[in-house]
Amino acid sequence: MRPRLVSIPLAVVALALAPSASDLVPGVDPGGVARAAASPERLERLRERIVATEGRVARRKGRERVLTTDVQRFGDRIDRMAERIAELQTRQDGAQRDLDASTAELERTQSELRTQRRRLVRLRGRLAESRRILAARLVELYQADKPDLVGVVVDSQGFSDLLERAEFLQKIGQQDRRVVGAVRNARTEAASSERRLAQLEGSQRAAARRIEGRRNEIATVRRRVVATRTAVAADRADRAALLRSVRGSRQTD
Repeated sequence: MRPRLVSIPLAVVALALAPSASDLVPGVDPGGVARAAASPERLERLRERIVATEGRVARRKGRERVLTTDVQRFGDRIDRMAERIAELQTRQDGAQRDLDASTAELERTQSELRTQRRRLVRLRGRLAESRRILAARLVELYQADKPDLVGVVVDSQGFSDLLERAEFLQKIGQQDRRVVGAVRNARTEAASSERRLAQLEGSQRAAARRIEGRRNEIATVRRRVVATRTAVAADRADRAALLRSVRGSRQTD
């Protein structure tokens, strides 16, 4: 049976074979050589370098932890803002539907307003024509020199007051009463149309204000959210870049 070979580290062999300091230099104490090689000043400098390196590494690790926390915090905030943006988008879609409905209502109101204005012009024309016909009839009756009718005309406060007097209506004929009725109806319709027109104008202005206010509110919210998200994303990118730089410098130490 062949004997086993024992593997001995080369460093040990070299150390064993190396001549001692006393062999190389007669009269030199080996312990003195070791003490000289490891002088207190050199050990102190080495210790200080180790402590400084450890401190620098610890500080950079601490900086890494802070930056990592910042990056995570900004990421969480961006995620929350993404949810907020989605919520705002849903609200904006609903507001847009309301805005479309309000716009359609406004267009219908404007169409009706134009119709009422044309009708008001026609009614005013009818009223003017009725007044012209009745004025001509008054001239005829006055020229006929009917004392009772003349007194009614003189006592009246104006043309409108004259139309309200029963004595006047009794003195004129059936045809004239139809003319007066037409004048009254035209006047009533014109007044009602004017009130309706005023209400439509007010409704139109209110609808326009609501639409403008809602549109401005949506635009303001969107601008604010977009600006905040952009700023947070930029801060997160800065922290991430700084974190990569700190990690790279620590690994090179």
